[in-house]
Amino acid sequence: RKRVALAAALAQRADVLLLDEPTNHLDWEAIDWLADHLQQRGQAGKQLSILLVTHDRYFLERTCNEVLELDSAAVYRYKTNGSYETFLRRREERVSNENAELNRQAERLKREKAWDDKSPRAQQAKSKSRSAAYQDLKEANMQIEGDRAMSRATAR
Repeated sequence: RKRVALAAALAQRADVLLLDEPTNHLDWEAIDWLADHLQQRGQAGKQLSILLVTHDRYFLERTCNEVLELDSAAVYRYKTNGSYETFLRRREERVSNENAELNRQAERLKREKAWDDKSPRAQQAKSKSRSAAYQDLKEANMQIEGDRAMSRATAR
């Protein structure tokens, strides 16, 4: 049944294919044929877009030159030119940059909290905007950390 549905989708010559684990019920020969067919369709002058969900890294590398990642309610796009290793490297760079930014925000939060804690209450009227900025930063940081925790919990 899966093979028939896949064949019907390919026979329609659509511009966009949505494939969910297309290699799960195929033998090696069929997987090779499908990868070759999708490559030829993509090179035939007419753009073919494939939204592919797969755990088959070999198939992914043969058929895709971009990877879209859904993480923490955001979509990230990576140009890979068929290399899953490129995706992993670029993803790690993105996560490292985000972690560095979170660390900078955490340091700033510490400084602002120390300032807020030692400011005399009588002088706070002058610095309400700074206190409000501190609260905004604190809330934004909590939101980012909450999104990341949710993403980690759902990834398991």
